[in-house]
Amino acid sequence: MQLSQFVYCIQMHNENTYIIFDDKIILIDAICSSQWLKQLENLLDNRSPDYFIMSHEYQTETILSLCQKYPHMHLMLSIDILHQYNFDKIKNSISAIKDIFNLKHHTLYFLTTNNIIMTYIVEDKILLSSQFFSTNNQYTSWKDNARYEYTKNWNHSRTSIVNLIKYFEIAMICPSYGQIINDHIKQYIRYLELWEQCIPEEDGVYIITASSNNQLYQVCQHLQNELIKHGDNAFIGDIDRSDMTFLVSQIFKYDRIIICIDNIQINKFLNKLQNINLQNRVVGFICYTKDQYFFLKDQLSCLNNILYIEPMILDKNNLTYIDQYANTIMEVGCVDGACI
Repeated sequence: MQLSQFVYCIQMHNENTYIIFDDKIILIDAICSSQWLKQLENLLDNRSPDYFIMSHEYQTETILSLCQKYPHMHLMLSIDILHQYNFDKIKNSISAIKDIFNLKHHTLYFLTTNNIIMTYIVEDKILLSSQFFSTNNQYTSWKDNARYEYTKNWNHSRTSIVNLIKYFEIAMICPSYGQIINDHIKQYIRYLELWEQCIPEEDGVYIITASSNNQLYQVCQHLQNELIKHGDNAFIGDIDRSDMTFLVSQIFKYDRIIICIDNIQINKFLNKLQNINLQNRVVGFICYTKDQYFFLKDQLSCLNNILYIEPMILDKNNLTYIDQYANTIMEVGCVDGACI
């Protein structure tokens, strides 16, 4: 696929690699596939890449086979990967990536955060975004896929992606996985900005529960029905049936979260909330005892700007309180990151 006069993409199995033809040939990313190598050979037409940019982590075997095929190709990678990988078997020259790389017809800016390198091609206004903006086509909407990938790759110590790219005019975003983005780019970057700042995308109640506990699950279904009946948006996330990363990724979407879990998964789930540094949310609990509520709340004490509402304590008459609890949930929310 030709992206511009000198920039090409090879797509295979939802993975993307990119080639820039100039006075030097730049190869960005690789796919572990003989079919991919054949396509690369055809595109290169008996030439060899001069540089290989390893934009994210790979299995060593993939890099080794590529370097054996092109022994004169120079590897450029992040300092983090340079320190993490064992390159003893690789005979090619290797160096850490720099900020700017000038070719005869192109200027490349390298934007590095942790072990991921994005490449901005100035003349074509193309951002080769590595794992950022990637989608795995596992879910129906682009937002669900992108949100999932963002959650999977989230790292509290990395530089803001939005801050890295905000000064560049971008006409096309080309990730390592999934579809190439060439329209609605400002909208996509806006969503990334919301996720980075942990600001809800929309009003809604996300109820986290476990279907293995039939009583809790029925309570959550009743609560969801009450909220919808009164005009609110309410959705159930089942920790027993959903991928944990997807479950957590949906939390970026809604402004209110109700946690109703009473099994071994609760600690894993709470740790995930801590890992993504959850903020700017209303959080409620449905528990069997007040002590359980205090324990769960204490697990999230490290989080900032969380408004806790009184818990719903279950007893034999618990269904009679659901309407009242639904009203409590609907009276609060988060506006522009501020919980009220």
